[in-house]
Amino acid sequence: MEVRWEFESLHMADDKAIDNFAGRVSTIVNKLRDLGKKLDEEYTVKKKLYAVSSKFIQIASTIEEFSYLKSKTMEKVISSLKTHEEYLHSRNVKGGEYVLLTCAEWKVREKKHDNGGACGRGRGHGRDGSKRGRGQGRGNNENRRS
Repeated sequence: MEVRWEFESLHMADDKAIDNFAGRVSTIVNKLRDLGKKLDEEYTVKKKLYAVSSKFIQIASTIEEFSYLKSKTMEKVISSLKTHEEYLHSRNVKGGEYVLLTCAEWKVREKKHDNGGACGRGRGHGRDGSKRGRGQGRGNNENRRS
């Protein structure tokens, strides 16, 4: 029963690669099958999708929502997760860093924006920093029709 508990409490650490996690899942599933336990493929696929780290939550939920899990094999799921992992590596995205800000971090960003930080020039300022906004010519504005 210890192996079953190991399978049920399975969770992927944020710093682990999909290959490591897939190997761990396969080892546990094989141990259970050697003990005569029957695990159907759909259950193991669902378990794998629920146990992924935070950087794979989006792809895992997409697989679950838009795939027919009864026909999805563990190999296909691993392939999809590896593709997503390679995409994240090519974009230099680290897991979890782009997902959420704490309340304190959000307030710091808002304060920076409100104090004229690097969040743009603001409304009504032209390229040269003057108060002439878009559509406000350099000439005499009194001749313009209202």
